[in-house]
Amino acid sequence: MSQNPNPRQSIGPLSVGNVVSAGLRLYRDHLKVYFGIAFRATLWALLPFVVLIPIPLVLIYEQANPAILGLLIPAGLVLFFYGMAKYMVNSALISRLAFCELTNQPESARDARRQVSPKLWIFLRAYLLFLLLSFGIWIGFYLIALVLGILGGFLAVSVQDNMAILVVLGLIGIIVFGIALSLIVRIFTRLFMYEVPLAIEENITASKTIQRSWSLTKNHVGRVFLTLTVAFLISIPIYIIVQIIVSILQGVLLRVLAADPTSVGFQILSLIVGYVLGLVSGVLLLPFWQAIKAVVYYDLRSRREGLGMQLR
Repeated sequence: MSQNPNPRQSIGPLSVGNVVSAGLRLYRDHLKVYFGIAFRATLWALLPFVVLIPIPLVLIYEQANPAILGLLIPAGLVLFFYGMAKYMVNSALISRLAFCELTNQPESARDARRQVSPKLWIFLRAYLLFLLLSFGIWIGFYLIALVLGILGGFLAVSVQDNMAILVVLGLIGIIVFGIALSLIVRIFTRLFMYEVPLAIEENITASKTIQRSWSLTKNHVGRVFLTLTVAFLISIPIYIIVQIIVSILQGVLLRVLAADPTSVGFQILSLIVGYVLGLVSGVLLLPFWQAIKAVVYYDLRSRREGLGMQLR
């Protein structure tokens, strides 16, 4: 992002490179504040695992008590959704702070939290609605793939002696699969910042914040997807380090617990450890991604609504 000699001077729409560089600059200049909020968000996200971690240990040592499991699982689910709501509030708080910096109307973390925290249950409803939408989209994708696979199998058997038709059927299947996958990518690209409008705008509901993300990204899916791709490439080294640490810890767990690596308990424990480590790595990555969301949100509102914003 190029330097602006006059901080009160409005700027036009940003390029993909400027969006990413603006996100990096916000991340660098406010790392201490953003890191503290991300750490707080991660602690809330880890809360359910205080209850869930004993479950695989009980299974590994074959001392499962149905009554204990019957209490731990519901408690873990309740804590999971509450913890995710608090996680979303804190992560969206970072986006609000970044957006206020972009519009030259900076807020303190305390003042911004006063605006965002009362929306806790709206964030939870938005999260649940997003989960339902995601579940429905993936179920639809797998059903389409299943139906096409069955039809393709029947057709392939009926014309198995005709190589030309088999090749055509294979190409059609690849094309249809590619189109379906492209549609899914487009949908999730349009919903990727669904919590940001809720953190910034007033009088907005769970369904409206998702609709807001959908409407703002209309006709800009390609640019947004390219921005996310560049941001992801920048964050790849951290993801690689996390995967290496997960593999090492899984080996340590295998030796310490003397457990069968194919057992259900060990697989669940490994999954939990990997998820926890992913959240820990998110302490470093969450501020970056939320800053990127804030810049994209700013850019799309500038493009679609022509707001007279100023970039600090």
